[in-house]
Amino acid sequence: MYHLKQIQHNYGNLKALALDKLHINRNESLGIVGPNGSGKTTLLKILACAESPTQGTIYFNGQPVSPFSPSIRFKVCMLPQSSCLLNRTVAENIAYGFKLRKDKYNQHNRIMAALDAVGLDPGCFAQRHQNELSGGEKRRVALAARLALQPEVLILDEPTAGIDIESAIRIQETIIKIKRHTTLIIASHDHEWLSEICNKQIFLFQGNHIGARRMNIFLGPYIQINAHQWQKKGTPVLVSLPPAPDAIALIDPMDITITLQKPDIADNKVALKGQITRLIARSQFIRVSISILIGQIQLFAEISTRNVNFFPGQHVYAIYHLHRIKWVRRLGAPASCQ
Repeated sequence: MYHLKQIQHNYGNLKALALDKLHINRNESLGIVGPNGSGKTTLLKILACAESPTQGTIYFNGQPVSPFSPSIRFKVCMLPQSSCLLNRTVAENIAYGFKLRKDKYNQHNRIMAALDAVGLDPGCFAQRHQNELSGGEKRRVALAARLALQPEVLILDEPTAGIDIESAIRIQETIIKIKRHTTLIIASHDHEWLSEICNKQIFLFQGNHIGARRMNIFLGPYIQINAHQWQKKGTPVLVSLPPAPDAIALIDPMDITITLQKPDIADNKVALKGQITRLIARSQFIRVSISILIGQIQLFAEISTRNVNFFPGQHVYAIYHLHRIKWVRRLGAPASCQ
């Protein structure tokens, strides 16, 4: 459905996004993960054709598209993180999209069905004014307004952030229901939830696509402790030679192994003792994500379910190779692996 080539987007002199390529298939659920400022919202706006990249090409259904292009305008809907409603009733808010599209077909039933889909009783909410809604209810109405239009692609920016638990659960349930017949693109800090519902993930950091899962990120400064190892100041984390004083170290969770016994360590390996705080099944229970508290930092590892004999509260050793660390400069340009 989507094919992005050589995408770059700048805000003035600041590079916000740089992607060599990205493919999104029809009816795929893509999760976009990354810390604040990583380029998630910028990428969503480009995919929604609400913003034009500084350079690069976007193909939708095999055809190049630009912002508000007719070939994509009525096929893609985006729900931004701050979803404002019009100063009118819930039903009138949902019907506004029909008005823009001059779509008069079966409006009443589609509005009722959309409200029901997000867990809002149409009989109670359809005629309620938007200023009578809670923040979570407003987010659900905003989602219902997109669902009523039956888009081919639904783009969601932090759909459950900053709202009550009931609304967050209802939105999650709605997304699970529609994923079978809609292409979903979701940016969220809730990595565990994305892992459960998305069949594909990309991790962004400083505008770069650096992997298919959440990475362990360590900022400097670093202190040299011997000929081969540097230490992140104030932590037990050891790294290889930083390519620059302000470089950022990235460790893939799949490059970390877990043992119960303290291992024999060579110069190119690191073993950190910590305590397991959480285990989560991934990818149809093929892999398990393990969170380990080491001092004041949280380390994430992913291991095969065949090797799982761990439980929360257990003390373990997390082991990684120094040469598997990837370095990223603060300006966002990936450096070579060390």
